[in-house]
Amino acid sequence: MLKRNAVGAVALAIIGILLNVVTTQSPLHSGVNHAAFVAQMILAFAFTYFGAAAATRSISPAYGMSGRGFVGFVALLVAVVLLTVAGLVALIVPGFWLLGKLWPAPYALLLGSARQFNDCWRATTGAYWETLGIFLLVFVLSLAVMVLSVGLTLLCGDYPILVTPAYAVYWFVLMWSLFVGALASVRWTHALLSRAEVG
Repeated sequence: MLKRNAVGAVALAIIGILLNVVTTQSPLHSGVNHAAFVAQMILAFAFTYFGAAAATRSISPAYGMSGRGFVGFVALLVAVVLLTVAGLVALIVPGFWLLGKLWPAPYALLLGSARQFNDCWRATTGAYWETLGIFLLVFVLSLAVMVLSVGLTLLCGDYPILVTPAYAVYWFVLMWSLFVGALASVRWTHALLSRAEVG
């Protein structure tokens, strides 16, 4: 997947390195840097969309990335997160229920679904626990990889010459974990939607 999208992957890695230089000279020592946080969130959404689009092309080679596709994908991703948080605040069980039912919606959009929430709600019926399990597995593995990369960055914090390379490694690892998570999410969503159509 990275091989087929090498230009975008390299561009995003360079943006990640430049982000470190532009937003702060030492991101590990100066408390919360709001500009860096916002920029990192935007880049995280961009990485996720890039990875999901590349994964979608492994199923549907004609799929092309677009600004409209990015906005729609991010809007669905944010909507799923907000609905899940609202469910968790109300009661813990509804939050997990909504997460398992609606998590595939942003990926369903990339696969051509016109009614993402409806299609995912129907497609996860009978496959709810498997869907939630795959989401949690992807989340835990991505979190573990990111914690290790952050740990490496923090260890290098006392050695200024190592901060920028460590930060570059952090962004590369983040991008890689988002790609792997996106590939798993797109493939699982495709399997769910295909099964629902056959059923």
